Amino acid sequence: MESTSDGMTLGLVIVWLAALAVNVLIGYWAGKVGQRNGRSFALCFCLGFFLGLIGVLVVYLIGPGYDSRPAPYGVAPPPGYGPPPDPHQQRTRVCGQCGKLVEGSARFCGYCGAQVAGPAPRR
Repeated sequence: MESTSDGMTLGLVIVWLAALAVNVLIGYWAGKVGQRNGRSFALCFCLGFFLGLIGVLVVYLIGPGYDSRPAPYGVAPPPGYGPPPDPHQQRTRVCGQCGKLVEGSARFCGYCGAQVAGPAPRR
């Protein structure tokens, strides 16, 4: 009778070790997916290890990690932040008579012939 009990215990140990190995592999898979998306490997590994395939699905669904906090108030943007000035816009002015764009160095509008008011823009 003792040999049956030992065989059963050995079988349970083998099943338990196999389940542990499968959970480690699933945890590693979830950890690598999370790491690729900018998440913590350890956290995603734990999700995959303890929740199995559901943990892997959760890691896929949470998507890439990013900082979603808004910038604090009162913090000035760094120098050079924003789009560069349009060089075409710096070289043109608007005619006061017809509203068309006129070359910045022109004294008269090429469309209506009116004198363009104001000084030429700085270059």
